[in-house]
Formats: sequence, structure tokens, C-alpha cells
Amino acid sequence: MYGSGSDTIDDQNGVNKVVLDGVNVDDVSFNIMDNSDLLMTFKDSEDTLLIKSFETEKYTFDLSDGVSGNVDTNSGSFVEITEEEDVIQSNA
Repeated sequence: MYGSGSDTIDDQNGVNKVVLDGVNVDDVSFNIMDNSDLLMTFKDSEDTLLIKSFETEKYTFDLSDGVSGNVDTNSGSFVEITEEEDVIQSNA
């Protein structure tokens, strides 16, 4: 379904927006690794996305279902950002 295989992002200097075309919030899992990398896995796929030395404030994620947010580095939970700049905790 996704078809990108295993990809890695290693950008510790910028602020990044990761756009996940064809991926809804229920299709992706976020896991913070012991070395502070973020490993993303996708439902019904062997595809992965690894973000090295992940920091919450440096990454936002836009998903196909119109959901935008970031990932809490302590819990690995996806945190949706609404248009009003409110933060809603998700179980994704």
C-alpha cells in the first residue's frame, strides 16, 4: 500500500514537516527508541520511517486524513494540533 520500504531522516539542524500522503492517523504507529530515534511503522506494511535523534519541537506530521501534529518524545504518543492551536492527546 505504501511502497517506500525503509527510509531514514537524519536532520538535526532544521525544523521539518513530514507529509505522509496516503497515510491516516490510524495507519501509523510511533515508537521512541532507547537512543531517542523515532521509528514509524505502518499498518499492513513492512515499510518503516526512522528519524534519527528525534526532537518533538523539530518535527510536525501532516497525514492524509487532515490530521496534523507531533510526537511526544517521552511517551511516543501522537499529539494532534487543531486549527485553534489546542493540543489533543491521541492513542494512535
